[in-house]
Amino acid sequence: VDDVLLKALINGESITREEALEIPSVNSAVDFICNTFAMVQFKLYEEEVDENGKKHTREVEDARVDLLNDDTKDTLDGFQFKKAMCEDYLLGKGGYAYIKKNRNKFVGLYYVKDEDVTIESNFNPIYKNYDILVNGERFNNFEFLKLLRNTKDGASGVGIVKEIDRALRTGYRRLLYEYDLTVTGGSRKGFIKSQKKLDQKAMDALKKAWEDYYNGNANTVILNDGMEFQEASNTSQQNEILAKEQSFTGEMMNLFHI
Repeated sequence: VDDVLLKALINGESITREEALEIPSVNSAVDFICNTFAMVQFKLYEEEVDENGKKHTREVEDARVDLLNDDTKDTLDGFQFKKAMCEDYLLGKGGYAYIKKNRNKFVGLYYVKDEDVTIESNFNPIYKNYDILVNGERFNNFEFLKLLRNTKDGASGVGIVKEIDRALRTGYRRLLYEYDLTVTGGSRKGFIKSQKKLDQKAMDALKKAWEDYYNGNANTVILNDGMEFQEASNTSQQNEILAKEQSFTGEMMNLFHI
């Protein structure tokens, strides 16, 4: 089967995170949200009560603020750290960062890819508890900073790639379809019908001429007597695909609340 849309339906394969980011509307939305989040400067406040009993808040200088905003002590600075966490929050099972402490002092914040994190739960629906495993090493859940989307257990969330897998698969296949049209110069796919049987040499020559035509290396293909070309799909279906692409872009913007 050569048609990319038909392949997606037959195979039933799931879209990957990398493939989802190849869709322009998804990439644009994710980049916009992550950059916006990464620019946010976190601050820490403390509530005080004065001698008259009135409450006041004051900003507090703290190592945790510096770790989040400036130097995480990891290879990522504050901006890159928050952007990576936000992307995992949107597309993966959540953003995770290991909190390094020296006694009671916070000394580092180390981003960990969500794909390197494994959750080991106690499976108790009421008294939920879990450990976090990274490359087989076990950590307590409070040793990690977690940024989770649509979570039900506080351990892992549901990313958009998993939540709307079928819609993203359709959008990605539509992108491949457009690429295929560009490569072939908009030429239609179809079948060559021959009234007589071709020997192997004639078939090889015809295949080469047809591949050169689709690859843009030739402008024409000459069909011998008794041969004709029959399209595999019609224009109305192709126009419908292009119309759906425009609505898909709008749906993606709504999904990301943009």
